[in-house]
Amino acid sequence: MFNRILVPLDGSTLAERAIPHAEQFARIFGSTIILLQVLEPSSYQGNPNPVDPLSWQIRKTEADMYLQSVVARILTDLGESTTPAGIAPAPEGYPHMTEGYLRSKEGSASHPIEGSAPAPEGYPRTTEGFTEGSQLVEDGLAEKKNRVKYSIREGKIAEHIVDFAQSENIDLLILTTHGSGGLSRWNISSVVQKVIDLIYLPVLIVRAYESLQEDAAHIRYHRILLPIDSSRRAECSLYAGIALAQGEMALSHAYETSALSASSSGTSAAGQAVSIADTAAYSSKLLLSAIIKPPEIPIPEPYPPEIQELTEQLMHVSREAVNNYLNDMKGRLPVETEVFMIENNNVSTAIHEKANEEDVDLVILCAHGYTGQFTWPYGTVTRNYIEHGTKPVLVIQDIPRSQVRPTAAEIAAKKTGRR
Repeated sequence: MFNRILVPLDGSTLAERAIPHAEQFARIFGSTIILLQVLEPSSYQGNPNPVDPLSWQIRKTEADMYLQSVVARILTDLGESTTPAGIAPAPEGYPHMTEGYLRSKEGSASHPIEGSAPAPEGYPRTTEGFTEGSQLVEDGLAEKKNRVKYSIREGKIAEHIVDFAQSENIDLLILTTHGSGGLSRWNISSVVQKVIDLIYLPVLIVRAYESLQEDAAHIRYHRILLPIDSSRRAECSLYAGIALAQGEMALSHAYETSALSASSSGTSAAGQAVSIADTAAYSSKLLLSAIIKPPEIPIPEPYPPEIQELTEQLMHVSREAVNNYLNDMKGRLPVETEVFMIENNNVSTAIHEKANEEDVDLVILCAHGYTGQFTWPYGTVTRNYIEHGTKPVLVIQDIPRSQVRPTAAEIAAKKTGRR
């Protein structure tokens, strides 16, 4: 389902809080993790002086070394080889590293990335295809597929993340609400806001301002909240919830098998007790929730008796229909499920309150419900939780890119060269 996961990093510990989530998704789905760092030159207003080629090269080398260390750390967490991916040597007399080189899987000579060209002297820009200045590094191990790769690009951060995700067939974007700019009074940074508005892919947003779990290196999704509005469209989020819950159960089974194996080989009683406790911690449950909203009546309260009576009749019928729907859904889902029927005047408020009340580890939402339009990337309920929620949220995008129409701003930017 999520074969290729993109994790944008900027060197900050806040941005790295997305890594444990990416690792857990990789364990469950067998995904490839791709790390991306975009180096953005200072604007002319911020620094009118020309970019110093040597300083820029040092910055790129530091980014390359940083990403290699992150790759090694992730491979260790996933229980795979920690051998850093090989980087092909640059040709003689080639100072800027602006032509990307990939090492072939057979370990033969390096080959330039198609379409790469040297940047203008003193200013390391990328071409529209974003192939210049990028270096997607692959593991040279012949015996197994490399599950962690990385790329370095140059230019505007949000635009490169969106373009990279679309050109590299990314299935899931995982990013934090804040990065190197630090925490602020705003729940989401401007870069993240730009990215999620144009990427039109499933997105997992991690709250950078939330305190980390004690064992942050092993994120687990014990309780997954799935709000639905009984529409077929909103049910697109069910598949992700089921897959995650089943993945956690599979990890639990594998861990239990490992614990039993260790027991038969003479593990101490204390070690066995810890193993059993850790195995139980892998259990996962879906919290299927439906919110019933009383009808909106465009007259001030108190309502006339006949309207009040009709409202009560409508709510009674709605309760029965939603209750039947939830119980039928619970009976068909192949994972442990608990259902909730909530009455609230505001759907967004009900989701916020339920997520906090149940202390969930993840909220999964479809980008749109039954009233959603293709005009905007997210419906009002999903947009509200993205911007104001306090739990990690996985948003499943239900609009195919073929049906996305460019905004007036995109059209104008394309005409003027996207400056």
